[in-house]
Amino acid sequence: MVTEIELRPGEKDNSNLAYIERLDAAWTCIEDHDVFRGIQSEMPLAITGNAAESGSQHPFDSVSYTQALAGSSQSYTAGINLFWINLQWSATPGVPLRTAAIEQMANTTFRSPCPINEVHIAVADQPPHAQWRTLAGVP
Repeated sequence: MVTEIELRPGEKDNSNLAYIERLDAAWTCIEDHDVFRGIQSEMPLAITGNAAESGSQHPFDSVSYTQALAGSSQSYTAGINLFWINLQWSATPGVPLRTAAIEQMANTTFRSPCPINEVHIAVADQPPHAQWRTLAGVP
């Protein structure tokens, strides 16, 4: 299967095609596993009293988002499902990735399963609930 990224309608970005194809193969392997089947449609875990089945951040909530942005901090933090993120999205399409650095990180930082430290994503003001959908590539 050949994966292509359109920069603008009709314009293709093949500079990272080998990496994207490897990413697509890994993603297919994850999706095919029983544990992860259908994971992209799942909501993030809410914070509960059960540590084994609890999230660490409240899931995105439109009402809370609107209230937070109306306040003085102009900031809102929420949990999302990591599998909502479109891993093929790039802020710099057409710029070749340093795949050697990606491989080094995979072989060191992520050599074995481990929690990821906080990841902060800043998004320009958009209608409520559109922020994570944009980053996730969800229409």
